Amino acid sequence: MDFNFKFLPIAEENIEDATDYYAKISLKVLKNFNKQLDLSISRIIGNPYFQKRFKSVRAFPVKKFP
Repeated sequence: MDFNFKFLPIAEENIEDATDYYAKISLKVLKNFNKQLDLSISRIIGNPYFQKRFKSVRAFPVKKFP
C-alpha cells in the first residue's frame, strides 16, 4: 500500500517560524534542526502507522528542539 504525506498549513507555518528562529541563533543550530526534521520525516515515511494522533494525522516529535 502506497502512502503520500503532506504538511498541514499550520505545520508549514510552524516549520517556517522555527527555521527563522534557529537561523537567528546560528547556522549550526539551523543545520541541526533541519537534520532532525529530515530524520523525523524519514521515520514517518518509513513507518506510516506511527503515532496516529487525529483521524488520519500522524506525528513524530523533532528531538532536541521545542
